[in-house]
Amino acid sequence: MMSVLSLRLVGVLTLAGLTSACLVGPDYARPWAETPLAFKEASNSPAPGWRVAQPNEATLRGDWWSVFRDPVLDGLIRAIDVDNQTLRQALSRYEQARAVVQRARAQLFPTVLAAPSIRQSGGGSEALTTLTLQGSASWELDLFGRIRRQIESSTASAQASAASLALVRLTLQAELATNYFQLRYQESLRRLLDDTVAGYNRSLVITQCQRAPKSPHLWAFKIPYPAGSMVIGDQPAI
Repeated sequence: MMSVLSLRLVGVLTLAGLTSACLVGPDYARPWAETPLAFKEASNSPAPGWRVAQPNEATLRGDWWSVFRDPVLDGLIRAIDVDNQTLRQALSRYEQARAVVQRARAQLFPTVLAAPSIRQSGGGSEALTTLTLQGSASWELDLFGRIRRQIESSTASAQASAASLALVRLTLQAELATNYFQLRYQESLRRLLDDTVAGYNRSLVITQCQRAPKSPHLWAFKIPYPAGSMVIGDQPAI
């Protein structure tokens, strides 16, 4: 009897081993696209001060905005990970994709269910407590690779979600930095305009004083001396 069971077990394991290499559907092949052998702009020796770009998506960008050494910009960009709803949505999609991968991988392992129950009957000295434990176990062998194909598909979707999350974060950071520097530029233009208006006002006052009747105290009453200006006699040194 034992020999028959052993032969059956060996047969089942052999069949599982033979069919484990059989996966449903063809393996993924990267789509082929016709590309030129070389571009006319390409050159073996780039111009002085230039270098050929070497894209590397796997490289961590890090705090790239720290090169500007602006604490206000640093605080604003760091707040994106906390307050931006678009980034939170992309992060939720990525976490959902990872959960799908974990659920698909869990199908490769046996499933064990247990349902304990306690029942008490009678009373006093005749009280009776009954403990019941019911359970079931199941294991679906991935003979034709359906589960493994599902894991491959879920993993690819998770990788795409991770790339989308990184793209959304980088886009928001770049947009915030651009708007921040545009605001600083507009503020500098406003200060320049204020200084220009103040200079024109001084020129107007000087012109009015030159056309007015001569008075030794006219300069003192008409011209608002800027802070730190030098005064020679009754007239400021302009």
